[in-house]
Amino acid sequence: MNLSATDEVLAKSCRFAQRLFTHTLSTGSMLGDRAGGSLIFQDHRPYFAGDDIRRIDWRAYGRTDQLMLKTYQEEISPYLELLVDASASMAVSPTKQSALLRWTWFLATVGIHSGYTVTVHRLGLDSTPLRLEELDASAWNFPPAHSPNDSLKRAWKGRYKSVRLLLSDFLFDLDSAEAALSLAARDALALHGIQLLDHDELDPPWRGAFRLVDDDHDSTEPLHISDREVQQYTQRLVAHQQALGRAFRRRGGALAIVDASAPTKTAVMKSLVPTGILTFA
Repeated sequence: MNLSATDEVLAKSCRFAQRLFTHTLSTGSMLGDRAGGSLIFQDHRPYFAGDDIRRIDWRAYGRTDQLMLKTYQEEISPYLELLVDASASMAVSPTKQSALLRWTWFLATVGIHSGYTVTVHRLGLDSTPLRLEELDASAWNFPPAHSPNDSLKRAWKGRYKSVRLLLSDFLFDLDSAEAALSLAARDALALHGIQLLDHDELDPPWRGAFRLVDDDHDSTEPLHISDREVQQYTQRLVAHQQALGRAFRRRGGALAIVDASAPTKTAVMKSLVPTGILTFA
């Protein structure tokens, strides 16, 4: 999915706001946090058998009677990994499905223009990492009876010290959300989240008798909705979002809430910039 001309201009003007210190095996324009071969002194660490004895700090040994190694920072290229929920609940309406694809492409474009190497992992039946040039040629599937946890448990192995962004509706219980976030954040520098919701999920218009369908678990049950139920739903959704926000902050990131029907620029200005995920170049 190519971006509209307006969204492409916007993506190229945005940057990820966090000043990142990550590491990879390649060289680039940012400073990493692991020991490298540059001339910028970082810290000391204890000597272990097999370490390069040329890095022993003999002055520190004279002061402490302990063998300590000098470590240095390296120059690196930062990595951004987009984890995209491709379960059935992300395709409950054409608007939500289209927004998911648009935001995936938009965030990948922002990442590239922020200086990242970007990979996209669709958390569905196929979690093969894709580069941006591969994304448009690959068909999207939204399997029922499937959740992001399934993919993360089965096949997830992220790049060490990458920055990650999880794009989902997060419409599952908090314990499952915590489990998904713990897996997604493993060995990451930071984990951000974007909760993408259909407008009807944010502000339900329904009243009366309905049959509730759980797209992710392929089950149904009867449901009667009145103003009271809508109010309870809204209160629980807000409490859930607050708990999710705290969970992302514990993992060094932030949560932005996005209406799938909102224009990209509106969501950027009202949600992604205020939460500190994006800024403007």
